Amino acid sequence: MRKDFESIEWDSEKNAVVITTQTQVNIDGAENIEDVKEKLKGRLKSIVGQVKNLKAEAEDIKSMLNKLEGKAETIPAPVQPPEKL
Repeated sequence: MRKDFESIEWDSEKNAVVITTQTQVNIDGAENIEDVKEKLKGRLKSIVGQVKNLKAEAEDIKSMLNKLEGKAETIPAPVQPPEKL
């Protein structure tokens, strides 16, 4: 989807190094900049939705772990019968 290119050249007129960075973004089905913007907005919306779902799932897991840890502290250890001598 995204490629970064960098070129390094010597500018003999200015006696300086010129570093040029370009980013190429390929979006399937996009025919112009407006299409690219709409597709990127849609992808961003999808990512945000996924993150929200993962956050909710993480909160559920955290809640279950807290309950299990609290419950483990209240469960009495099994009582072993005294050994006969």
